[in-house]
Amino acid sequence: MLPSITAPTLVVHGTDDVFNPAANAPLLAGRIPGAGLRWIEGARHAYFEEFRAVASPMTLEFLADRPLG
Repeated sequence: MLPSITAPTLVVHGTDDVFNPAANAPLLAGRIPGAGLRWIEGARHAYFEEFRAVASPMTLEFLADRPLG
């Protein structure tokens, strides 16, 4: 199923996530063709809230480099 994803994909993961172990992130990114992987040092499961100042620009940069449509 993951290898069939064709949309630009960025896997973002906090290094201190206790709900979803950080070891899962490279496994997930490795199974999606062309997926990017970015780490947020010190972030936990809610990285998008705790580290919004890091996560939002990271995501927007990824999307800006990959126009949709």
